[in-house]
Amino acid sequence: MHAQLQIEPRHYLATMEKVIDLLLGVAKGAMPAEQLIETADSVRRVAHMEGAMVVDIYSSRTTEIISKQSRALTDMSTPITAIWDGILMLPVVGILDSRRAQDIMQRMLEQISEKRATVFILDISGVAVVDTAVANHLIRMTKAARLMGSYTIVSGLSPSVAQTIVELGIEVGELRTTGNLQDALRIAFERLGGELPGASKSK
Repeated sequence: MHAQLQIEPRHYLATMEKVIDLLLGVAKGAMPAEQLIETADSVRRVAHMEGAMVVDIYSSRTTEIISKQSRALTDMSTPITAIWDGILMLPVVGILDSRRAQDIMQRMLEQISEKRATVFILDISGVAVVDTAVANHLIRMTKAARLMGSYTIVSGLSPSVAQTIVELGIEVGELRTTGNLQDALRIAFERLGGELPGASKSK
């Protein structure tokens, strides 16, 4: 109950000590000194056991809340969308460090398995910096998705990013890339044996 009410353990323990002092103060004149000492020890021992339990439960619930909040933030930062049956897309925005790349990969593989996606589009047009580390993260994501039976397309490569990758000598291997999302979608529908909706009308 104290954990649900978000009463901090220090407040609870301070109140408990005050209550013990008041109870022992009342008992002081009602029993012999030796009995009072034994009673005080027993009361404090029980109070400390309960206090420890309260602290443990509070800590456990706090960890649980933090974990849920962290999961919610991860879900918000990795908004994977099913844009078509069998096609998932994730726009990556900001900085892609090792921790975030691991979170994205986990979410990516979970969604591929859950939605049975055969194509996954990673749009990195919003990624601030693409260096060796970022490129390696993308390659690992592509390989992991391939093991799950999903073909990955990395879209949103700007000319400067492409030049940076070449200058750094990064071996992209079988990494499939496109300069924009439209080309990525076209490839995705071709992989599914179809055609990008509206493509025939635009020709």
